Amino acid sequence: MPRDPADTARAAGGDGARTAGFPTVFVINLERSSARRADIAARLGALGVPFRFFTAVDGSGLDPEQVQEYDGARRRRQFGRDLTRGEIGCLLSHRGVYARIVAENIERAIVLEDDVHFAQDFPAVVDALCALPLDWDLIRFLDNPKLARKSRRLATLGRYGLIRPATASGGAYAYLLTRHAAEVLLALTARTALPIDALHSQIWRTGLDTYAITPSPVVADDVVASTIGEARFDKQVALYSWRRALYPVTRFACKLEEGFGKRTSYAASRARDEAAARRLAAVPPPAGLLPAAAAPASTIDAPQLAGKSLTFCLTTARSGTAFLASLLALADDADALHEPAPDFHHALADVRSRPEAALEFVRDRKLPKILACPHRHYVETSHLFAEGFYEAFVALGIPFQLIVLNREPRRVAESNWRVEAIPGRTKDGLGFLLDPRQDGVMKLPRWERMSDYQLCYWYSLEMERRKARYAAERVQAGGVVVETSLEELKDWTRFRAFCARLGLQVAEEKRETHARICAVKVNPKSKHRRKWTLVPLARQERAVWRALGSAAGDLGATIVARYGPAATHGAE
Repeated sequence: MPRDPADTARAAGGDGARTAGFPTVFVINLERSSARRADIAARLGALGVPFRFFTAVDGSGLDPEQVQEYDGARRRRQFGRDLTRGEIGCLLSHRGVYARIVAENIERAIVLEDDVHFAQDFPAVVDALCALPLDWDLIRFLDNPKLARKSRRLATLGRYGLIRPATASGGAYAYLLTRHAAEVLLALTARTALPIDALHSQIWRTGLDTYAITPSPVVADDVVASTIGEARFDKQVALYSWRRALYPVTRFACKLEEGFGKRTSYAASRARDEAAARRLAAVPPPAGLLPAAAAPASTIDAPQLAGKSLTFCLTTARSGTAFLASLLALADDADALHEPAPDFHHALADVRSRPEAALEFVRDRKLPKILACPHRHYVETSHLFAEGFYEAFVALGIPFQLIVLNREPRRVAESNWRVEAIPGRTKDGLGFLLDPRQDGVMKLPRWERMSDYQLCYWYSLEMERRKARYAAERVQAGGVVVETSLEELKDWTRFRAFCARLGLQVAEEKRETHARICAVKVNPKSKHRRKWTLVPLARQERAVWRALGSAAGDLGATIVARYGPAATHGAE
């Protein structure tokens, strides 16, 4: 266990205001990461949460073969490659915290890594968890919306849910644990082949009563590079000779064990969880938590947001949003990103079934990441902004500008059709595009009988309707709305004028870079599949317009005005 000279009690701006009954908070921080140290101290200080720094083990200087806690042979046999030095350092750092908890006989503790952001009610969430009449060993704060769909809910705490996860989800950047859990994890990490977050997930191995909170009041910072490194995501097998030949067998055996353990442990806890849920249902709602309904804008529009300019994109899929982001990255003092984490897609499934989830996602996950970006201008070009998240920014009172990126509906429909992104049918269509069954869209009678192309065309029309509506609303609210197209963006002079309307400056020296970016083909045809149809596309489009009827309103006139008379069939 590393001795930590910086491991001293500290009341972060709260002068010990939350010491009574509040778990001991450990923040794992590399000694060389002074900027992170200052940032996390400021964040916890703003919440009045006392904490203790624990100096992390620097994995960059480790020799994995000399680390007695790491079972490299087993790791290679089961996963085909070693843990990275950063992962081993992370494992040893968490293990050191467990040893400290056991040595000091700390009943409950919170372990945080130094790259996290907090919801405003994080302290109240912890208070509520500690007050529950429930025996638990480990409660994980995981920024993973899939958990809500693959879990068993035990209690509702304001806008949060206490769940029993059914899946083995990664992430050890924030969790609450008891001394008993620390003892168990300390023993299991005496010799292990697993990274620490994987061990937390394997409840069939730990035997711990493990729960999670969704949505998480703590999220990891995806903007600043992780000190663990990105090599941990590399899944390439690094075995040779007979070990590589035997690997498929050993890997299959490992996955079989994990699958069996995960399912049996989840099933075994059902009766206990159902009894706990009935007991917790009688507990009065905890105080201090933000309600499930929208929080007032003042809780989000922090002073630091006042100097930030936010710009989002109204457009369809297959319109060139990645290309747009690459061009806008040429602007001075701007973070121009295509679909940065946390991506809107992460919350899309929840938003479709529960629209208020968009507000929670924006407030608790998106805005902290935006605020962490270093430059004054933040520009995001995801087409998903118009699929349920525009309303969340408006409801929160967050000021933003809009880019309306235009591409003719027929071209959009053809492109989605050829890459088999079919609304309501294919994997990509279900995962990324609006669905005729959703609320708030133009209803398409008998859509199940429509062709794939007709569904793609309907999607392009629905997005055109949203573009017109949202742009008009922003103009009426006094916001900046700028329309453009790929053709305009490829012209250097027009591109600079477009940027100027958004308050962005692009230096003349960037002209050559602009030309190189524009030389790359947008949405290359090589990704398309050949498509054949006996019914002409124009005829299929007319059938869509007839099916929409009065639901389309004056959309036909809007499209003609934007793209010309040849852009639509049957809208008259």
